[in-house]
Amino acid sequence: MNESKYIIKNASVFDGLGSDKFQSDILIEDGIIKEIGILQNIDCKVIDIKGNAIAPGFIDVHSHDDIALIVYPEMDFKVMQGVTTVINGNCGNNVIPRHGTLERWQTRYPDNPIPEWNSYSDYIDLINSIKPSVNSAILIGHGSVRNGSGLKNQKRLPNQN
Repeated sequence: MNESKYIIKNASVFDGLGSDKFQSDILIEDGIIKEIGILQNIDCKVIDIKGNAIAPGFIDVHSHDDIALIVYPEMDFKVMQGVTTVINGNCGNNVIPRHGTLERWQTRYPDNPIPEWNSYSDYIDLINSIKPSVNSAILIGHGSVRNGSGLKNQKRLPNQN
């Protein structure tokens, strides 16, 4: 029997499109949904979830998981809630420019060394290399823009650094 192939049977499926729920089976192979329907005579492991529901992954549009993606790449605290994507950089703050952010987090998690980065590109490369279990997108927070351009109340031209 192929261990990377299995069927989830008798699911109440909420498709995320606003349709009514429907009963169905789901064939998964190598971590990818291959077929949804009433499935029979397929040689693989069967998981019967009668009385339970399945839905697409949720997007947490207001998270502060910039460092959690590094320290806890399993992201169990999100996955167990059905979250598959997090949007970071909310409340106007980001981990770039750092301004002490890294040092503050490193004291909270001394057993999990946090690598250094100096730009958005470095941070994104780091997250991609870690491969957290959730998808991640990042906003450029207004606080980060203000910190990067100086906190003085002054007019700045588009070409000024």
